Parts: sequence; structure tokens; C-alpha cells
Amino acid sequence: MGGIFMLLIMGVSLFFYFIPALVAADRKNPNTTAIFMLNLLLGWSLIGWVVALVWACSGENRKSSGGGIKYSCPYCDEEIRPAAIKCKHCGSEIQPTAAH
Repeated sequence: MGGIFMLLIMGVSLFFYFIPALVAADRKNPNTTAIFMLNLLLGWSLIGWVVALVWACSGENRKSSGGGIKYSCPYCDEEIRPAAIKCKHCGSEIQPTAAH
């Protein structure tokens, strides 16, 4: 019983330890890998963990940037520009939208 409790405590601790990396990934921060590495290597110090969390929360939230209409590729569902004629993610040719 004690072993299961210790595994549970370790799992919860790892979850809280990597919150900055999880936030960066959720917000689709372009520096997610660097934030993860900072979190992994210096997160043990409170200063490193706070810096990683602030960095993960700063900048543009690419998950919901703009707050307006989102345009996505009909083939791969990645976000694209309204005037795009070719998806930069999958390479498919697409019809540009009327609104620019």
C-alpha cells in the first residue's frame, strides 16, 4: 500500500513540476522546447520554475490569437492565412477566401 501511495505522490509532484512546460504546449508557444528544457534543468530551483512559467505565459497565445475568424486548411486542419493558396503545413492547394 505504501508503494502505491509513493507512486501517486511522485506522479502528482511531476505534474506540478512540469506545469510551465504544459502551459507552453497548451498555448502553442513557439519556444515550447526551450521552456521545457529550462523547466527540466532549472525547475528544481524556485527561480528557474517561476522564470519558465512566466516565459510560458508571455507572448502571443497562438491557441486563440486574434479573437476573430479562424481559417484552417480543409485537408490538415492547421491554421492558415485567409489569402493562402497553398497550405504551408501539408502542401495542399486551396482556394483563397474572399475576405483578406
